Amino acid sequence: AMSTSRGFSARARLLAALVLLAAGTAAAAIPYTGIGKQPGDRRVSQGAVRVAWKEIHPPGCKPANAETARRWCEIDDDGVITVRNPVRFNEVMKLEDRRLEAMRAHPDAEYNEHELYHLAKQVRAGRAATNALKRATDKFDAAERERLRSPGVKKAPNMSGAHKRRVAEIYRCRKDFNPNSEAAAREADTGWGYVCSVSEYRTWNPSTNPEAGRRPNVTDPATGRNVTARAPETDQQKCARLRHYKQKYDADTSEGKPKFRRWLANAHPGFAQLEKLRDHATSSGGTGVGKVREVIEERASKAYKAISRELHPDKLRSIFNTQAECAEDRVGMTAMLKEQFDRATDLRNCVLKPLRCEAPSLHNVRAAHDEL
Repeated sequence: AMSTSRGFSARARLLAALVLLAAGTAAAAIPYTGIGKQPGDRRVSQGAVRVAWKEIHPPGCKPANAETARRWCEIDDDGVITVRNPVRFNEVMKLEDRRLEAMRAHPDAEYNEHELYHLAKQVRAGRAATNALKRATDKFDAAERERLRSPGVKKAPNMSGAHKRRVAEIYRCRKDFNPNSEAAAREADTGWGYVCSVSEYRTWNPSTNPEAGRRPNVTDPATGRNVTARAPETDQQKCARLRHYKQKYDADTSEGKPKFRRWLANAHPGFAQLEKLRDHATSSGGTGVGKVREVIEERASKAYKAISRELHPDKLRSIFNTQAECAEDRVGMTAMLKEQFDRATDLRNCVLKPLRCEAPSLHNVRAAHDEL
């Protein structure tokens, strides 16, 4: 009996040694990601990776509280991030990635080594989250295509809404520190990854702009006020309007023509819309998320297209060819139109990508008085 118990004990010790050896081998597959610079061949366990990265989150994400309620990226108490605006999330990640490259390219700038190190880890976490968001979106879209092709949806009544495509709106992402997981295998830079899922979706509706059915407005060349367009403008009316613009443009002798731009924002509904949306998009609240952002972006695109139809120099050649009064100052009018169209492009880009906005605000663009 004594020899039998000793045999079992020896086999148990041998089995325990094999388990420890296997655990060490699995841990060796995780690259070292602790604090400080270490040799590339050093390895640590899953627990060390968890400790080193538990409090590291993508840049721009903030803990959920009363001030950051409904923010485009929130951090829950358990470390799960809620992404309400994937477009803005990707913009911030790209911006911080470029800032990190600039900091590394200028090591003598006014920042300390700890700031550079912390930002580098945040950027790596942001890359992992961006990749996970893309995987979650692709998975959701593939499942949606399968749903729309299913017999049950095809047979459903049109009024049921089952035929409408669904679009992912809000994501929830958690960290996966399991070295054998698919997320960790895709992120060799960190040794761990994010796992994202769609928590809320919305029904795709391309016509969410309440002003889509309204007729566009134009400016009366005699008074400079907006009037409802009931019939297309003739070349003679367009020439009179352009001459009115050129008169106001020449009257502003200051650099950058700020008075003329303010007047144009009051006189032209397209510029008024873009200026208003630009100030809203670059404010602390931003463009919002979901349907709110969709409506804002659609209004900016419609206003920009209307300005392009009315003021793009390439679309006004018939006026310069048929109207002698406009042909006399063709070069000056073309330069003015190109300058204002370029500003409209900058304003539109500010609404679509507010983090890259460089167009200054005019403030009080809806003032009732005429400065010129």
